[in-house]
Amino acid sequence: MKKLYLVWQAIKTRCYNIGHRTYKYYGAKGVTVCDEWRNNFKAFYDWAMANGYKEGLCLILVDKKGAYGPSNCKFGGETISNCRLLTHQGKTQSVSQWAKELNIFSSTITTRLRRGLGVQDALSTSYLPRKTRTTKVKCVETGVIYESLTKAANETCVNFANISNACRGRRKTAGGYHWEYVEAERG
Repeated sequence: MKKLYLVWQAIKTRCYNIGHRTYKYYGAKGVTVCDEWRNNFKAFYDWAMANGYKEGLCLILVDKKGAYGPSNCKFGGETISNCRLLTHQGKTQSVSQWAKELNIFSSTITTRLRRGLGVQDALSTSYLPRKTRTTKVKCVETGVIYESLTKAANETCVNFANISNACRGRRKTAGGYHWEYVEAERG
């Protein structure tokens, strides 16, 4: 019952809490919770129990522009953490299904989406940010030049994102060192 209560709270939060990270996908687009459920957990609970609720299942909003309510919701076979559906090349699947199909981590896909990449780039098996793929990185104090951010992070045990942010001037140091991108030699 506690987990179902959290599901009920979550749908209200994404529809009405302007400060919540998921509001832009629901409340900001006009998605609401029906009057029957909005202030009545018992009504939501009774509907869920009569309509196939099992712990770990995802509550799916059938019409993404409609309201959460008995006529527009169902429970799906995906786990709660993988409810987000993505359409790519005419095919719609959950994040976890895309991850399995493309052999990449679902967390990689969700992180890419959160960073503002489109679905095509988020699902790409070859996508890496441009600086990561092509630019060498130098540790200013040691003078060592690394072939990429990834190699610098792996060889120095300094967090990849911290090195990247130091190179971009978003932070002073990473791992106690100053970092910079090395410009490619022009021929």
